[in-house]
Amino acid sequence: MDSKGDRTMRRALREYVLLGLAMSTAVGMSLVGLGCSTIPARPVALEEARTAYAQAQQDPQVATNAPVALREAEEAVRRAEQTWEKDKNVREVQNLAAVAKRRVEVARSAAEKKRAEDELAQLSAERERVLLEARTREAERAQREADQAYQQVRSVTPGMRN
Repeated sequence: MDSKGDRTMRRALREYVLLGLAMSTAVGMSLVGLGCSTIPARPVALEEARTAYAQAQQDPQVATNAPVALREAEEAVRRAEQTWEKDKNVREVQNLAAVAKRRVEVARSAAEKKRAEDELAQLSAERERVLLEARTREAERAQREADQAYQQVRSVTPGMRN
């Protein structure tokens, strides 16, 4: 009853339907896959590095006493941000952000060191001033004692003249 041509036609139709279903399933899966592959969230370490840098930049002690170290910290933060924008490589950005945070710590430490050195220089100058005053007072006292001794000798010795 069925001719050989009808069977071939049904087989071909069945194959086209299966091929269509397979193609639509593949397309559907790729669309679902695209929907699930979102851009990873910005790493917390990058935000922390940016915040640490901003705080150091706002600190007048750091800005004044460690400008070179602060600039290096800025460059490290910028490098981490650029890597994030370009590659979205979370691990690499976390490493670069850690380096940036260390650079900020170096800038803060350098500023603290400079402040301590300035304070030491100021205290040393004050010490020298106090020592000089003490030496001056001692010299003046010695001069007064010498003058008094001379006056005593002069008053005791009748023929002594100035």
